[in-house]
Amino acid sequence: MVATKEQLKKLKKIMPHIKKGTATDISYKAKMIDLHNEIYKTKYRNTTNCSSCLNSVWKALIKLYEKNNT
Repeated sequence: MVATKEQLKKLKKIMPHIKKGTATDISYKAKMIDLHNEIYKTKYRNTTNCSSCLNSVWKALIKLYEKNNT
């Protein structure tokens, strides 16, 4: 898994809206899932409300964000 500069740019843009573990609105939840699917080649539906799935997506993106912004 290697994130492109464009993907990292998207992540940086949505991070303030998902940083605390809760998306500020539904559109950011969908953007978070779509970005995760794009980077990690997964197939989560961006309408999912599965808390386990959302937690996995969120943790992976937080880890990637911290790795690239520290």
